[in-house]
Amino acid sequence: MFKASPRVQISDWDKAAVASAETPAAGDFTSLSTSYAKMQGGFASVTNAPLPDWHLYDRGRVVFTLPTLGNADNTCILELLAIDADDVQYSLGRSTLASGGFPPIEFDVTYEKYYVRVAAIGGTTAAVTVKAAVQGFYRSGLATS
Repeated sequence: MFKASPRVQISDWDKAAVASAETPAAGDFTSLSTSYAKMQGGFASVTNAPLPDWHLYDRGRVVFTLPTLGNADNTCILELLAIDADDVQYSLGRSTLASGGFPPIEFDVTYEKYYVRVAAIGGTTAAVTVKAAVQGFYRSGLATS
């Protein structure tokens, strides 16, 4: 039996009319389990972790909304990347646009920071708009608080 977290949309992974492949920098990756506080003009700004209990999950799943494309003959591949403490990027899976949209990407939870990028896009007026959400899941009885 598996238990899963709710799906959490990650706004940093949203794509709005992206027309070319992306090459993310280390700062583009989103931490799923760490909250941050920043001081700006004497005020603290807090960014809460999307999934603070991310480390409890065995597997993760990224799901996508139905995309909007610039033209019906477009091709598009989305890729889930992870980054380690040494800023080395790893590909955890790809999702190729199909007739029903982008299939989900499932992966082992071994990292904290992730990014969804447009790996390839083609077509006469190629541009993709899509949103992504993540959810964690684990086998019941294995996770502890």
